[in-house]
Amino acid sequence: MMLLLLSMVILLLGCDGLLHRDLVKPFMPGVYYASWKTNFSVATDTLQIVPVNENGSGGYLIIRRMHAQFMNAAHQRTPEYAFVKWQGIYDARSKTLVVQPNGRVLRFDPVNKTLQMGVIVYKKL
Repeated sequence: MMLLLLSMVILLLGCDGLLHRDLVKPFMPGVYYASWKTNFSVATDTLQIVPVNENGSGGYLIIRRMHAQFMNAAHQRTPEYAFVKWQGIYDARSKTLVVQPNGRVLRFDPVNKTLQMGVIVYKKL
């Protein structure tokens, strides 16, 4: 009887650990892609997220590459390119990555393999 009780306690403790396991932190590193089109432009955006050290405790490097091609025939504009590097700090409570110093918040959805920054939704490649 005592062995059965002990086995049940171990099983319950193990299940509790699985329920509270952080699925976001191991999902975060990688490359994410988004594209969109408006009446005036077509844009593509790529975010690459790299942990500063192996366990991510030192924060994350976020590399953003963006390209916008303008389509308004009345105003000829050259394409715009952007390349920026940010630092991000992982907030374990909200399971988000907060970009320093601009305060942007990156939200991750491991189930759908997406990242959201504002209204833009990126797919993980």
